[in-house]
Parts: sequence; C-alpha cells; structure tokens
Amino acid sequence: MCKENHSHDCGCSHEDHSHPHGESEASVWRTGIRVGLSVALLVWGMFANPFPADPWIIFVCAYLPVGLPVLKEAVEEMMHGDLFNEFTLMVIATVGAFAVGEYPEAVAVMLFYSVGEYFQDRAVGLARRDIQALVNLRPDKATVLQPDGSLVPKSPEAVQAGEVVEVRTGGRVPLDGKLLTDRAAFATAARNCVSV
Repeated sequence: MCKENHSHDCGCSHEDHSHPHGESEASVWRTGIRVGLSVALLVWGMFANPFPADPWIIFVCAYLPVGLPVLKEAVEEMMHGDLFNEFTLMVIATVGAFAVGEYPEAVAVMLFYSVGEYFQDRAVGLARRDIQALVNLRPDKATVLQPDGSLVPKSPEAVQAGEVVEVRTGGRVPLDGKLLTDRAAFATAARNCVSV
C-alpha cells in the first residue's frame, strides 16, 4: 500500500469520551423516569382527576418533572445573553397554554419536546461511541518498506507521501493510500476492521 497524502482517518486520542452535552447513562435514565412520571400524572389528570374543583393542580404536577429541566436550561441561556432560545420558547408556549386553561395540551407539548430531546441524546451518544470505536481501531504504527527491502515501523504521522506501507493478513490499515498488490480484501465493519 502506497501512501498518497498526509491525511489520516482521525488524529484523536484513544481515550473514551462521555455522551454529548455531558449526558451520562444515569442522566438518560433520569430523563426516562421524569417522562414516565409526567405521562402517568397526565393520564391520571385526564381520566380521573383527583381535584375536580381545581383540575390544574394535577396537570402542574405532571408538568414539573419535564418542565423544570427546560426552565433551568432557559434561565442558563438567558444568563449568557441568549434570550430567545428554544428552551425559552417552550416555556413561554406551555405557560401560555396553562394561562388559557389548556392544561393537558401544555403538559403534552412539553412531554413531546422532552421525548424528542431524549431520543436525540441517545442517538448522538450512540453515534459518538461508534466513532470512538473506529478511532480505537486505528493502529499506532505503520510498517514502512525501505528501498533496501527492510521494514521499519513508524507512527502514521511520520509516513511520507510516496512511501510503501506493508499491511499483513489480520493487520489494520494505519492510513489512507493506494493498493499496490493485485488483490486484497478488507473487512470494513467498525468492530472488525482488519485486512484479510
């Protein structure tokens, strides 16, 4: 394999990274619990409201588990000078719905938003882990064929354009290049990225 240029798949370190937005597994579970509690209280309020004289009470209780985290984010964004962010708009819309007596709708809007955020965090977290798995597959050394036929190990960053890199059966391709042999097969799955 002949290296064509100095670009590499990734120059990141091999250290593990956390979920995006500081999201951890525990935080994702807490979000799921808040959403579940809010859904239960919303259904209770819609079909068997324990406060018929003041129906808004149960809906406020349903709103708080999912609404308070959004309100906290809205306040933090406003403190950084971003007054009209998505969190602020969600709070304004749902508080306005409460003000006109549309209690279930206010809770439902915040619930849909929170569920969307939950799935987005999960999807981005999975994508981050897949990318990290690819980075971890990148070998630390490249075996460079010298003009005299000897093989010299080098870091991928030290390989110059035009140098020939040997990748043996079962080895990993350390950098981009042009295939010089007649045939070769590569397993390109993220968790099985080795030459055959």
